[in-house]
Amino acid sequence: MVCIRVNPANITRKSKKLTAGDRLIVKKGIYDKPVVFNGLAGTWDNPILIEAEKGAIFTSGLSLSEYTKRANLIAQRRQAAGYYPSVGQTADEAALVFLHCKHVIVRKFKFVRCWPTALYLDECQHITLSRIRFREGTIAIGANGSTTRDLKITRCKWKQDVSAEQDPLVGHPRLKGQHRQSRGGSAGRLPGLGR
Repeated sequence: MVCIRVNPANITRKSKKLTAGDRLIVKKGIYDKPVVFNGLAGTWDNPILIEAEKGAIFTSGLSLSEYTKRANLIAQRRQAAGYYPSVGQTADEAALVFLHCKHVIVRKFKFVRCWPTALYLDECQHITLSRIRFREGTIAIGANGSTTRDLKITRCKWKQDVSAEQDPLVGHPRLKGQHRQSRGGSAGRLPGLGR
């Protein structure tokens, strides 16, 4: 059982080394590229613990208006092809994805502006999500798969409409001087965080 500390540059590479009973500490920073955990396998007695430090923020970097433009384009293309004009299955377009994982505890994560989805589980069993905060996003937690079961979600908070609040990314050291707040309190574009 080891403790591995990761940052945005090495989280994917270092997480591949996790085995039953290990602990992954997600260090403070902006995680603006999708992170995928594939095949993590803890056990009932020795789950894998993945825990974020205060200041670790997962984001797609898109504002609501930017995502709305993208979603409308997807819906228009579907309608032109003869389908119902929706964004279709987009839950798997997430900031943090777990594929084929079992006996994993995920806690203390913070997701900000993860459009369309913050956290997605596919073909996972015995996953605990605890003390996770979600702000702005269409789907906080998406789950899919014929073998997905035994998900425990505790003490999580989700706030979708934050139009009257201060943006939590304002003043973040990595974004210093890059963010401007638009009129009405809604978040503006974060250069360097967009796709």
